[in-house]
Amino acid sequence: MSYNSRYHHTAVQLQEEHLIIEAAKADPNNFAPLYDKYYKQIFGYLYQRMEDKDTAFDLTSQVFLKALTNLSKYEFKGFHLQVGCTE
Repeated sequence: MSYNSRYHHTAVQLQEEHLIIEAAKADPNNFAPLYDKYYKQIFGYLYQRMEDKDTAFDLTSQVFLKALTNLSKYEFKGFHLQVGCTE
């Protein structure tokens, strides 16, 4: 099974992201790397469905506001890739 690297990450990448999230939890000023990483994907997803740029911008900002507001509730659950999976 192959993984689309855009959405599926290696264990190392997940650990790195976990460290970025923990840094943002400790100090919201460290949220920028998460914003930078996910802004285009979230905006693109919303714009594709809304077909209205202003609405997509507004909803994207709401997504990040909610993420930042609720960051303290985030719990890393881990993720394991099964190499050689035949599903």
